[in-house]
Amino acid sequence: MRIYLKLLFFIILFLILHFAYDFFPNNFFKIFSGTDESVFSHLKIAFWAYFINSIIEYFYCKKQQKKFSFFSSFIINIILPWFIIIIWYIIPALYGKLNSELYEIIWALFVLILAGIFSINLEKSISIVSLNIYSKIFILILFIISVFFFTFFSFNKPWIDLFDIP
Repeated sequence: MRIYLKLLFFIILFLILHFAYDFFPNNFFKIFSGTDESVFSHLKIAFWAYFINSIIEYFYCKKQQKKFSFFSSFIINIILPWFIIIIWYIIPALYGKLNSELYEIIWALFVLILAGIFSINLEKSISIVSLNIYSKIFILILFIISVFFFTFFSFNKPWIDLFDIP
């Protein structure tokens, strides 16, 4: 799948999941969707949006008889939330708090696009690497822990400020 198309799907899926719980407030959507404006909710949305995007890409590649690497996709799913954190906090570090909700939304969209570009390009590079069995096991374990993390804390948020609404 072309990079710009995968990026577009990722952004669209992110936006759908961002508001899905508002329209369908149930436990199923609580797992995948944002339930508030906390950092955690946005990281969770990005994680699931990228995962769903990868599933779509898998079926596209299968239909086109192209190679698809689950492990490079899993690696990016694990790393993508951290890309978002690293990029997002550039503004607070250099400028401070954005006093305009419009500027914050524009910055958030830019962060999402930039993190998506980094992720998609890195996934493409990683997909050509031959991973040994230990690397695959580690990636799978971290992916499963990430799924647990984003699912469990959707229902039981701890005291950590990552889960608070700013």
